[in-house]
Amino acid sequence: MDFAPQNVRARNWLKDRDDTFRDLDDLREQGWNSPEADIYFETLRDQAGRQTKRVIYDQQFMQIGKELRMMGAFEVLDSNSSELSSLNLCMAPGGYTAAILEKNPHGSVCGITLPVESGGHQMMIPYGLADSRVQVEFMDITMLSREFSDHAIRIPATHPDGANFISQSPFAGKLFDLVLCDGNLVPSFERTGKKASLGPIRLLTAQLVFGMTRTKSGGTFVILLHKADAFDTMELLKDFCSISESVKLFKPMTAHRKKTSFYMVAKGVHSFDSKAQACIAKWRGCWTRATFGGADQTGLQPAIPTNAEVDALLVEFGSKLIAMAHDVWKVQAQALDEAFKDGFRSRIHRAMQFEAQSSSSGGSTPRYTVPGRRTTMMAASSSGSPGPRSQMSSFMTRKENNPFQKDHNQPSKTNGKDLPKTPSWLHAQPTKKQKEIGNASSWRRPA
Repeated sequence: MDFAPQNVRARNWLKDRDDTFRDLDDLREQGWNSPEADIYFETLRDQAGRQTKRVIYDQQFMQIGKELRMMGAFEVLDSNSSELSSLNLCMAPGGYTAAILEKNPHGSVCGITLPVESGGHQMMIPYGLADSRVQVEFMDITMLSREFSDHAIRIPATHPDGANFISQSPFAGKLFDLVLCDGNLVPSFERTGKKASLGPIRLLTAQLVFGMTRTKSGGTFVILLHKADAFDTMELLKDFCSISESVKLFKPMTAHRKKTSFYMVAKGVHSFDSKAQACIAKWRGCWTRATFGGADQTGLQPAIPTNAEVDALLVEFGSKLIAMAHDVWKVQAQALDEAFKDGFRSRIHRAMQFEAQSSSSGGSTPRYTVPGRRTTMMAASSSGSPGPRSQMSSFMTRKENNPFQKDHNQPSKTNGKDLPKTPSWLHAQPTKKQKEIGNASSWRRPA
């Protein structure tokens, strides 16, 4: 549970006004007080952390990218162009880029992604000379100090990361129709102590500044967020509503159902008007404070908003937030309710069983063909050896690709036909519930 005073105040306000959020908050509190739930989520985090370096190709990214494409996240308002330009921040392993190119095979994608040696994912799609449509810069986006100030930043000589800051400006002067920000701190890259809490702030604001300064006027901006009921997230959503023609929230059925994470999809973003420029200035200030703030100049937490500031935001934006986040909260509440009914103990057992089976058995090397090309990339480790198995990533991969399947040791059945035990994003079809949720938040125009 989040006990920050501004977030507790916001939650209480929302619970008094929305039954769906009240049910979700009760389930969250139930999970907070459940030792079995703690073990379950810790097991998943541990598996994901240990497999970040070991498993290069992650099927989850491919399926989530497909879901985003199906709900219209990769479309631009009032544009029929088949050659859209896209910017994908934190690109690897490339699932979202593949989905973008499947929607726009004649388009192009530029990206920034964390190097493998720093804990990032391996790129599993062709790029550069192998596919000129995809250009990638390998670097830590949070260290692009030149991007986050209108003037040269003087980096303190005593700063622990002083030698790691980057003065480059990748893709300077370029503007993109679609910007996708999907950064999430990988477990092997998280810092300890104060830096652990400042890391997410620096990553989020770095993506916002870099992405917004390269978004075409009228373009589409997609970003991964957490906790729609948190004050900072509400404030960010309000900002995008003020500079965009349309803002939707979407929770993929793959991997995100039980989590607080979701995607914001803003269309018709007026990236050059005065409100957008004010937002960029605010985000730059947040990055600078989190990176160089404090007496030791190594980072400072954001200032805690006053009760009056929280109340003002809720009065102005609370009702709209409830309408926007209803489906996101409903999906998570249903997923948590199913988890408690099924019992976290049995889920822990299945997670451990799947991990043991995956570790002891080999498998065919996973491969992925980028839409529009014949080139096939095979999963390889950072040392160049083939990926360790075809059953990729953690227990969550199989679980969340078909969240309504109870027994993962048995094949699911759709229309009387058996599906493979490990469903592929290339073959898996959305369930009736997935279609309903996708259609409810889709921008697709009638044919």
